[in-house]
Amino acid sequence: MDGAARRHDPSHSGSVALKRVVGVVASALLATGCGHRPSTVPSRAVSTCHYVIDARRMPALVLDVTARCRGARVVGFALSRTELVDAVRMISASAPLERRGTHFVVSPPRPQLVARYRVELERLVRTHPELGVRAGSSLLAPASSFLVHPLPLDVGTEVTVEASGSLPFTTALERRDEQYRIAAHEIPVASYAAFGRFTTTILELPSDHRLELVLLDGPGPTPAHVRDWAERSARAVAAFYGRFPVPRATVFVVPVPGKAGVLDGVLLPESAPGITVHVGADSRAADFEADWILIHELFHLGVPSFHAEGRWFVLLKNSTVA
Repeated sequence: MDGAARRHDPSHSGSVALKRVVGVVASALLATGCGHRPSTVPSRAVSTCHYVIDARRMPALVLDVTARCRGARVVGFALSRTELVDAVRMISASAPLERRGTHFVVSPPRPQLVARYRVELERLVRTHPELGVRAGSSLLAPASSFLVHPLPLDVGTEVTVEASGSLPFTTALERRDEQYRIAAHEIPVASYAAFGRFTTTILELPSDHRLELVLLDGPGPTPAHVRDWAERSARAVAAFYGRFPVPRATVFVVPVPGKAGVLDGVLLPESAPGITVHVGADSRAADFEADWILIHELFHLGVPSFHAEGRWFVLLKNSTVA
């Protein structure tokens, strides 16, 4: 699940006994158990899938995606979110696909299935603002909003993704050369992607770890203040854990006109973590120095990610209050 932070006035204790924290975390993990994932099958009916994304403006942003899956018995594809039902349509397929709600099914199953579909991403975000945001000439959305997942959904099915269009594209998904990687069962909680105009800054951290800072388009705070804030937060979390919790993470900064301060943040953990932070365009250095939200989201990178994570994390935080 994602982690989310909202601005408030927290009353956290400054010192916590390590054994107490470990005990609380262990007890909470045992109590809540592992999280919900979409139903999977034990064998690999689908072994690999490859997606090619062609982003274009017509004039609103749409994505034409080609999905190619191979395996012992590929049954079809499924939308990762019910909100996508009216935003996704099949353009063509290597075999006739029957639409059944959020599923596109072929009969009988095939060893290979290729489908080309269109996602009206900008209309989707406009209709469901909780799925993404437009900032100037850029648009941010989770990969689950444009990647259908294969059927059946096997644990261990490897998915690779590449972008072929001329529109700039970046994502927090794990990079492999010129492609990105994710497991098929991770698609419903896959990390963020940005399309359009944005700037990227790489922050090098100890142990060859790094934080990628993506500043979306539009009037915003001074870039140097944003960079200093992100690096300061990352190094604080690295100091707490002994090193930065993951080899690579991405922070997408969304400027909000007419506001000041860091407003909120959300983390999506798969396949490599991505964090979206809304920041007031009028923010000054003092606003960033007073922020705790980014540290909160980066701290999530060092704890397990599963369904109901927030409940035990809140329990952990409450236990630290004197």
